[in-house]
Amino acid sequence: MSTLTVAVPPEDVAQRRAAAERLHISVEQLVAATIENLLAQPDEQFERTVEYVPARNAVLYRRLAH
Repeated sequence: MSTLTVAVPPEDVAQRRAAAERLHISVEQLVAATIENLLAQPDEQFERTVEYVPARNAVLYRRLAH
């Protein structure tokens, strides 16, 4: 595992500590989980492309299916 150092404003540190305490986890675990959740979200541009391509080529796909 690698270690990262991040500069965080004091007021943000206090918020993160409070959230971590409520969840009964360390601040490090909270930050790691937040990063994991952010990276797990689908890329919006990719999602738009996935929706656009079939819609754009719907007529062609129907012709090819018959």
